[in-house]
Amino acid sequence: DSLVILLLTGYFPVLTWMSYIVLGMGIGRCDLSTRRVVAWLIAGGATLTILTAMATQALVAAGIRDRIAGQVRGHMTLETFTEHLVWGGDGSLPTDSAWWLGINAPHTGTPLDLLYTSGIAMTVIGVMLALSLAIGPLLHVLAAPGSMTLTLYSAHLLLLAPLRELPDLLHFAIQVGVLTLFALAWSSRFS
Repeated sequence: DSLVILLLTGYFPVLTWMSYIVLGMGIGRCDLSTRRVVAWLIAGGATLTILTAMATQALVAAGIRDRIAGQVRGHMTLETFTEHLVWGGDGSLPTDSAWWLGINAPHTGTPLDLLYTSGIAMTVIGVMLALSLAIGPLLHVLAAPGSMTLTLYSAHLLLLAPLRELPDLLHFAIQVGVLTLFALAWSSRFS
């Protein structure tokens, strides 16, 4: 039972989220210094994002929300149902209807969510690589934080509670500043 939760149904199930790791490994094996690969990432990512958005709209037009509503009526509040459709979930969705797999909302782990966010990620990686080819030395300050994203994401989570009372813009600026300075210090010390 614990293995099923870890792999399939728990918060951020391993098998679902491995798709990002596999995609990242595939991109990482490409020659990221060539304009051809950069163009492919931008065009491929944008195309994947657009096609996924179109598929989402087609499912909505075909009544997927009504099908799910019909199956969860009586054991899920309207508020919870709407929250899942608009804001997504906690890395997984309810398992009471196979139609949930057709939803494209943040943190749902559905095929459409994974394809959509993968397309966005590919596009952003391609655009950042294009910028680095064009004005590389000016972006040097981003190399250190970019090389330790998991560490900075973890540190960001630790900073959420102590900074939560600050205005949003100040909170954001402190997070970016502190984490960037940490990454630069770490990089200069250990690289």
